[in-house]
Amino acid sequence: MKLKTTVLCLTVSMLSATVFVSCDQKKDKEGAGKPDAEEAVTPDNADILTDQLIVLMGKLADTMLTATDKPAAEAAGKKIEGIADEFEALAQRFDKLDSPSEEEKAKLDAKMTKAMNAMNVRMEGANKLFENQDVAAALGSAMAEFGERMEKCEPIFQRFGKTR
Repeated sequence: MKLKTTVLCLTVSMLSATVFVSCDQKKDKEGAGKPDAEEAVTPDNADILTDQLIVLMGKLADTMLTATDKPAAEAAGKKIEGIADEFEALAQRFDKLDSPSEEEKAKLDAKMTKAMNAMNVRMEGANKLFENQDVAAALGSAMAEFGERMEKCEPIFQRFGKTR
């Protein structure tokens, strides 16, 4: 039960810490020498990256919700590591932006609050997953590592809105 509570707290903390960050899932610049690849890339801005953050948070939730048994939880744990990579890459892109104005921060906060409310509703049934000790153990360690990695990104994220 304590592990279940710890995992849920880590998940909520991680999502809260990253809630006002803009993270992205854009393509690598591997295609950067090609004219079509560069022209297709939209310049980063806080609003676009916040939208991408919301999508990435949904990806994390979807991954966690697949952990219905030990093998699925172990697979989800591996996917969560990749998702952490995506969050870190998004944080790096966010770090390249100028800090937003107070007005822009308020808009980003409103967008994230709406997304977080929807996410909380979506994740309400997730508690049942952690009743299975094998699932809790596999996801718990993955989420603990995820939380540690997100703590390093937090200062970047805080520039773009309040932390809850």
